[in-house]
Order: sequence, then structure tokens, then C-alpha cells
Amino acid sequence: MPASAAEQAVRAAFAEQAGWCRSLGSPLTALVCDLLAERPWPESVVARRLSEWPGDPRPSGDAVPLRLCGGLHAGVRSGALSALAECYPPHVLPEREQLGSAIDEAIVLPALAECLDRPPQTNEVGRANALFAGALAFADRFPVPVVLFELGASAGLNLRMDRFGYDLGGLRTGDPASSLQLKPAWRGPPPPDSRVEVIERRGVDLNPLDPVTDGDRLMAFVWADQADRVAQLEAALKVARTHPVTLDKGDAADWIEARLAEPQRAGTSRLVYHSIALQYFAPESQQRVAAAIERSGKAATPATPIGWLRFERSPDDQDPTLRLRSWPGGQDRLLATCHPHGGTINWLGGARGR
Repeated sequence: MPASAAEQAVRAAFAEQAGWCRSLGSPLTALVCDLLAERPWPESVVARRLSEWPGDPRPSGDAVPLRLCGGLHAGVRSGALSALAECYPPHVLPEREQLGSAIDEAIVLPALAECLDRPPQTNEVGRANALFAGALAFADRFPVPVVLFELGASAGLNLRMDRFGYDLGGLRTGDPASSLQLKPAWRGPPPPDSRVEVIERRGVDLNPLDPVTDGDRLMAFVWADQADRVAQLEAALKVARTHPVTLDKGDAADWIEARLAEPQRAGTSRLVYHSIALQYFAPESQQRVAAAIERSGKAATPATPIGWLRFERSPDDQDPTLRLRSWPGGQDRLLATCHPHGGTINWLGGARGR
């Protein structure tokens, strides 16, 4: 029987996701996606939902492949999928038939269908490498205590970026006693050796997660064969449990308009930032976010500066870029190009550059 148009679209989405996983260094997740794109799905609730998916299953849409891959990884981590666990680390990359059979066993479990109800949600702490370097550049220009506002904060792990330790191109910075020590592959000069003094931190997300109760969910969406990312997230969750932050549930545009309308104390700065989040905002929300920040920027003074730090990928960029716009003045600087997960930083911002 020919596959429905919906099933064909879902299979194409798995094939597309396989390409992304392979290019980003996860051969295991790429193989899982290959098999789900190619093999017949055993009759099950999961198969029926996949073949009747009503929306856009692509990675840029409903991200159906990552939903299911997250569910499979969660089952491995919980011990519910023992056959599949034999194919996951610490075991070596399995043969296609072994992995395919294990996936077939998992798909027929009705409980697995629940993962299709939840969009993937990550909190990639490797991006803190770039974000903290950008915060150093902002603090270099405006050396005053800073209030952090993060849009699309997920569990707020990167709101604690000053609680992590770093080696950024030879510059040792951040918290040397932190359980999370980050050292990206760094090209170019180090960022400014400035001080980031955070006096307040707030974040917003449509569905904020709690590092204590939702840690397993976050871990499930990290690709299992990327041991460094797994270890980084485990360490960041430990930091988060010790250092709570305020996360609000809501629309980013509504939220930042309200936050920036609040009085700013003289002698403090504000840094608004987001990482691989803007693409998920509705076009109207993107425009409102930009307009709110620019309005606040026009009102900024040397005693009340504001910065806008963006770790995002635009259609014209091969890799995500790190850009910092700051006021007074509205200067916009391309600071770096980055690996999407933050593990490689090509720093362009120079050591100072006021």
C-alpha cells in the first residue's frame, strides 16, 4: 500500500534530521533517523501517529524526529528499553539490523507515543562559551553591574553563565570553583579580560523547565553519543540546583516590553540575549522584541547602558554568529562565528574595541 503524503513527509523529515545529526557529530542519532526514514514501522500507536501527522514534521517545524529520538533516549536512560540500551553508549555504534530491531521493539510500546506530544526542549550550555565571551565584551565597554534578561531561556541554565568556569582562548575566567568548566576550541585572540558582575537575572520561556524536576527531560534531548555535551549538561544542572533563578512563563515580546519599561537604576547596565531562539518566535514577536530593545537603546545614557547579544543563525550565515549591539551609540559588532552547540568559537571581536 503506498505511503500517505503525511507519512512521506515524516520520512523525509527523518532523513533531513539524519543529515543534521551527522554533520554535527552524532553518528548514532543519525543512524536512528536513517532507520526511521527507511524501514517499515511496526503497527503501533506511534506508527499510526507518524503516518497521520497533521502539521509540518520537519526539523524547522514540529521537529518530529527529535521528539521521537528524545523519547527513545529517555527510555534508554530510564532502563525501560533494554534492547535499545545495548545499542547506546557506552556500547560501540551498532550494526544497522541490531539497532533497527531494537527500535522496532520500542515503537510498539504504547507509552512511547507520549513523546510525540512534547516538542523538543534543550538548554545547550555549550553556547555559554560564546554568550559569556559576549558578556565580557559588553562589560569591557560598560564596566558596571549588569542585569541579565534571557529570551527563550528554557531551564535558565545559561542565565547562570557567570557561575561556570571558562578557558576562552587562554583567558581563564568565570568561576574557577564551578562544577562546570568549559574550554571550547578557540580561534583568534581571547575576549576582553573584564569582569561580569551580575546583580539580577531574569528569563522567559513559553514553557520554562525546572532543573530539579525536568532534568531528565533535558538530558533526553542531548544526543547520547556526544559524551562532552552529556557531561556539560549534568554539571550545569548541578550548578542550577545550587543557584536558583527567576523564570517567567510567557511570550518573549510581551515580557521584554514589560521588563524594559521598568525603571533602570543609574550605574547599572542591562544585557538582553538569546541563543538559537529567535527563529522559533513568530515574525510579529521578532519585530516587537527588536523594537522594544531599540526603544530602550535610544533612551540609554552612559549611566544606564543596554546591550543586545544574539547567538543566532540567519539565512545569510553558514554558521551561527554572535553579535552585540550596545547603547548609547547603537554600535553593532560581529563578535564571532560559532558552532551551533558552542564547542568551537572563531572570535572576531578583538581584545578591546570600545
